[in-house]
Amino acid sequence: MLMTILWGGTYVAAPTYSMTDLIEAFTIDTTSKMINQIFQQYQAYVQFTDLGDDASGTKCNTDTHGPETARYCADGGVYYVKAMTENGNVPNSAMPYGYSGLDGVNIQPWWISAASSKVYRQYHLTFNSSDEFAFTDTLGDLIASNVNNIKGLIGQLPGEWSLPVCDGGKNYFGCDDVGNNWCGGNETSTTWEASGRTSGIITIDHQWVPCACGFQGNETMQFYNNTGIAANLNMENIAASCMRSMAENNNQGYLQINGGMPLNNEITMDSSYTMTMTSTNAKPTTSPVHYV
Repeated sequence: MLMTILWGGTYVAAPTYSMTDLIEAFTIDTTSKMINQIFQQYQAYVQFTDLGDDASGTKCNTDTHGPETARYCADGGVYYVKAMTENGNVPNSAMPYGYSGLDGVNIQPWWISAASSKVYRQYHLTFNSSDEFAFTDTLGDLIASNVNNIKGLIGQLPGEWSLPVCDGGKNYFGCDDVGNNWCGGNETSTTWEASGRTSGIITIDHQWVPCACGFQGNETMQFYNNTGIAANLNMENIAASCMRSMAENNNQGYLQINGGMPLNNEITMDSSYTMTMTSTNAKPTTSPVHYV
């Protein structure tokens, strides 16, 4: 980290830090990088929703579609740390394993959202973690604008955290938020049948999961790959859940995608599934998800 800062050519007068301060900063920096690697093994990610917000984060500061401790306001919207899990056949959005223990190691959860957002805005989903000079310019700018509080940046620097980000446009892709009861069990059910199945129609519960990431949904497949969701979870159930949520309220999910409707009204989810928007306004009971 120090070499990266020096390489950026930013000169800062030497601050006066005690040995205790330095040990604390080093511990937080190292611990963050270690937990970042662990979280990535459990399908953790960061969700961004465009709120059309002002520079003060007026809308973001009162948003309740995720826990306040994980909320980070920037880029006109809100970022939340989340993780994709399964409960039987139910794909859902929850908090990463071990999230509740972060305070115990002096890590504030919103730091994860902040650092990961900076990685995403610079590289989108193509970040190379082996490039030690990847954040030279970003770190230089951060330090130059925080010369009186360099220590305060530790724990929220890009590279300490680098979870994949799903830019969902104006979609939330979180648990239903009825009555501000986040993940409060307000799921609906959907019955669907994808072509290529041999087991017939199945019924699963539904909670909102990330379905269309990036400009016109063009980062969706890469997001699923980078998070390990495609490799470790049931993409058939995820595709079915997404088809349901994206079609809610007259296809509002599709209409709120970053950059508008995807090309040919299709979003490639992985090598086996493509999600296609239907022309009907009714909530689908048969999913048009199909093998490609």
